[in-house]
Amino acid sequence: MERKITKNKHQYKLSLPIDIVRNLDWDENTKVRCLEVATAMGKGILLVDKKSILKLEIKDE
Repeated sequence: MERKITKNKHQYKLSLPIDIVRNLDWDENTKVRCLEVATAMGKGILLVDKKSILKLEIKDE
């Protein structure tokens, strides 16, 4: 599923599919952290809600 990044005068926006947001039990009050990650497919973004517990191992290249 592809999404287009849009830009206004002061920020970029990316719309999220509503079915994914509903499956995650997120709504307009959910606060998320955006983390830059490197994967086998290239650089990307990881969205994590503040109530989730996530253990990541960060490797420097």
